[in-house]
Amino acid sequence: KKKKPNKSAALSCGMAARSSPKKWYYACVALMAGSWMVSFVMFVNIIDGTIVGKVADRPIKAPYADGSPEARILTKPIKAVDRDIKGMLQTIIDKTERKRFTKGMTRWEIHHGLDVVGSDLEVVGGKEKAISACFYNPACKGFVWSESQDQAYLKTNVDERKKRKPGLKLSLYTRGYQEQIGFIIGESEKNVGERQVDTVDDAKLACEGMRDCGGFVIFTGSSPHASLKVKFYTSAAMRSKFHSAESASILYQISDLALVSGEVSKAEVLGISTNEIPEDISSNPPIIVGGTDGSGTRAVVTLLSNLNVLMVKDDECTFDVHAGEMGGWPPPVRLALKHSHSADYDPLSIPEADRTQIRIRLKKFADKMIREAKRLSKIHRHERWGFKAPISQMLLPFLNEIFPGFSFVHVIRDGRDVAFSKNQSPVAKFFGTMYSNDESALQLPDRIKAIRMWSDANIQVRQYMKRNPTQPYFPLHIETSVEEASLLRIGANANQMLKLGFKHEDMCCRLGSYIRLLKDKDFFKGIKSRYGKWRKLTENDLNLRSQLNKYGKKGLVEFDYFEERDGKPMAFGVNDGTDVCSDVVIDDKECKFEFPSKCVH
Repeated sequence: KKKKPNKSAALSCGMAARSSPKKWYYACVALMAGSWMVSFVMFVNIIDGTIVGKVADRPIKAPYADGSPEARILTKPIKAVDRDIKGMLQTIIDKTERKRFTKGMTRWEIHHGLDVVGSDLEVVGGKEKAISACFYNPACKGFVWSESQDQAYLKTNVDERKKRKPGLKLSLYTRGYQEQIGFIIGESEKNVGERQVDTVDDAKLACEGMRDCGGFVIFTGSSPHASLKVKFYTSAAMRSKFHSAESASILYQISDLALVSGEVSKAEVLGISTNEIPEDISSNPPIIVGGTDGSGTRAVVTLLSNLNVLMVKDDECTFDVHAGEMGGWPPPVRLALKHSHSADYDPLSIPEADRTQIRIRLKKFADKMIREAKRLSKIHRHERWGFKAPISQMLLPFLNEIFPGFSFVHVIRDGRDVAFSKNQSPVAKFFGTMYSNDESALQLPDRIKAIRMWSDANIQVRQYMKRNPTQPYFPLHIETSVEEASLLRIGANANQMLKLGFKHEDMCCRLGSYIRLLKDKDFFKGIKSRYGKWRKLTENDLNLRSQLNKYGKKGLVEFDYFEERDGKPMAFGVNDGTDVCSDVVIDDKECKFEFPSKCVH
C-alpha cells in the first residue's frame, strides 16, 4: 500500500473486479505472476551470454562461460534500453541460425554443409593458421574448413554460402560481429551504402559482399517486425567514436585487429601464446636447400619444417620451387655453365649480356620468394624461411647477390647410389652444357656421366662455400638421417648453425615426436635399404663398379664415401651411443609433429 500502484495492473484488476467481482483476486494474482514471468524471460533472453556495461574504446573481453557463441556488448544497463530495442534484439536472436566459434577475442560465424569450393581458394594449413592469416589479410572474407582433409583454405569471396548440400563436410567461417547497442551515428560519417533488409543476416551478407564495408548500423525507429533500415560504413568509419544514447541504433562491427586497443596484445586477440605472434621475416636471409637430384633433399625439408622453418614451395609433394616466373631453372643455369663449366665461379667472369640475363631472371624469382615468405610468415610465427631447389647449387654466386647472407644446406648422398637414382634430370638437362669443353666426357655412359657430374659439382659447391666463410654452410650426409641418435644430432646442429632459435628442450620435443612418428611407420628400416644399393646392383658387374669408383673418386674421397669402417663408408658416421636429448622427457601429448605435406607418408 505504501508503494506507487502499477497503473496497468490496477486498471486490469479494476476491469476484472467490475465485470466479475468473485474473480478479482484470482485475476490480480494471475496478472502479477504473468508479469514477473514475462519480465524474467525477457531479461534472460537479452542478457544470455551478454556483457552488460559501458563500452570503452575497446571491446570488453568476457566470453561465454562455455566458450561458445560470441559475447555481445551493451553500452547501457538493461534498464536503460527501451522496449523497441529489446524487441529488435530478440527478433535478431530468433532469426539468426548461424553457429559461432571463438578463438581468443576473435569471433567467427560458421555455415555448415556448404558447397564453397571456388577459384579463390588459398591453402593455409590448419584452422588456427587460417584464423591468424585471415585477420592479417584485408582481402580475406573468411575461410573454408574441410573436415575430411583437416585443411583450411582462405576465401576472398563468400557469395557461395547459400549453396547448401546436406552431408557435405565443408564449413565456411566468416568474420563475426561486435554488436553494440545505443549509439547515434553522426550524419557526417560517410557511408558506403544504404538499403532495407528483412533480417540482420541479410545485412551481414550485403556487408560482406561490399569491398570496403567494415560494419553496418540498424536504425531502431521502425517496428521490430518491419523491414530494417541499414547503413553500411567503411572500416575506418566504424573505428571512429560514435555518440552513445539510451535508445538509438545497433552497430555491427566486423571483428578487426584495428579495433583492439594497445592494452590488448595480438596474442590475446588471436588466442595464441605471445611467443607465437606472427612476424614478417621476409627481409631475413633465406635457407637454401640444394644438392644433386636424388640426394634426399625432400627429407631435409621435412626436418627443417619440423624445426619451424617456413619453407616456401610450389610443389606440395616434392617441396620444390619451380621458378616459373623466370622460365624455370634450366635457362639461367645453362647460361652460367656455358661459360663457367663449374659451380665455383665469379659472376663477373660471365659475359655481360648473359650475366645481365641471369640477374634479371633471378630478380623475378627472388621477388616472388620474398612475397610468398612475407605472406606466409603472417600466418604462423617462424624464425627463418627458405626454399628447396636442388639445382640452385649451380647458381650460388648469383644467389649471393640477391640473397646476401643466405644459409646453404648442402645435401650429399653417395654418388654411386645417385648414379642409380630414377631422377637423372641433371644429366639430361645440364651435362652437355657443363662439359661442352670436354669431348671425352660427352662420350661417357649415362651412369658414369651421373657420378662424374655428382663428384665435380659437389666439390665445386664446397669450394665456393669455403671461399665465402661468412656464408653459413651446413653440409649434411643424408645417410646419417636414418639412425635415431644421429638424426637428433643433425637437428641440434641445424638449430645451432642455422640459428633457428630453439631452446634445447623445445628442439628435443619437436625432433622426438618426429622420430617417434618415423618409428611407428617403420620408416628407418625401409629407408636404410635405399642407401648402399649400388653394391647389390653392381655385384654381377664389377667393371661398372670399378668405373663408378674411378670417375667418382675425387668426390667419394672428399665426402668420406671411399674409405670404409665396419663395412660402411666413413660418411655414415660412428654411433657412439650418446643421445643429445637424453635429459628431456618427451610427452606425446605436448610434442606433436605433422608432415608438411599430405603427399608424404
